[in-house]
Amino acid sequence: MKSTSSIEKLTSKILREQAESPPDTLWHYTNAAGLLGILRSGKLWATNTEYLNDASELRYARMLVWRSIGSLRAKVFDDREHDMLDLLSESISQSLKPSVFVASLSAEKNDLSQWRAYGGSSGSFALGFSSRTLSEAITRNSELPFNLYKCIYGEKRSAVLCARFVDRVLSEFRKYRRTNSLRPSDYLEIRNFVAETVESFEILAPLIKHPDFAREAEWRLVSGPVDLNKRPIHLREGRTCVVPYIEFTIAENKSEPKTTVHTQIGPAISYNPRDPTLAQIAYCDDFILQPFPVEPSQTPYRHR
Repeated sequence: MKSTSSIEKLTSKILREQAESPPDTLWHYTNAAGLLGILRSGKLWATNTEYLNDASELRYARMLVWRSIGSLRAKVFDDREHDMLDLLSESISQSLKPSVFVASLSAEKNDLSQWRAYGGSSGSFALGFSSRTLSEAITRNSELPFNLYKCIYGEKRSAVLCARFVDRVLSEFRKYRRTNSLRPSDYLEIRNFVAETVESFEILAPLIKHPDFAREAEWRLVSGPVDLNKRPIHLREGRTCVVPYIEFTIAENKSEPKTTVHTQIGPAISYNPRDPTLAQIAYCDDFILQPFPVEPSQTPYRHR
């Protein structure tokens, strides 16, 4: 059983809207190890969405879908439709599905909350990438396609999108049943149908964020569904667990045209204006990506 183009058209329309008009520069906040790793390797890391720092991120999108399923289920009296919606609700909550990986960027150049969130004891940094150059470089150098999307923070719009998604799933299920007689043995076909719809939702889910995070003005590089049996997966140390990630390439080596990024050094608890860090970053000769220009943040920072 195949989901028809109706669901694909809906998700594609939403994704197209979120890909429109990225700002000229997008910022990637990180710590010292992240800064050096990115500039030396010419790569960014994309994290499995199930292991993002804020565990509530995907739960919020899923909660909106569950709410829509519950509302729709109360209006449905057909047992097969109940079964399909129950299976959809169950599948949305499971992590046993093709994985999606994301890398986070921000339209905000100098945001104190992100300095605090992404910095460490060794300091915080923000790398400013040309959104156009970054997208072109990833397309040119990386096998796995990534697309750049703006996150959705409006609670009303997020709820409407999730409700439309669930409505579309039920509509497609009904369309199939009008032309096909489902027997008890067709349960596997229904599972396959639900699995395909969940796969579409997994690409949308990382874009639906709680309104409390709106100040981050986040854009995300989002992969398509990744088959973990075929794609090399790396592991890194996380705050509370081991985190799966994949690499995507901005520049392969120094022979490529130098990709310039704007490097901003985050506010420190005690900032020394004569700190030689700026010059040392600017003149380091083992970087594939060029860190120019390099500037300190002037944001007041108070240790809490």
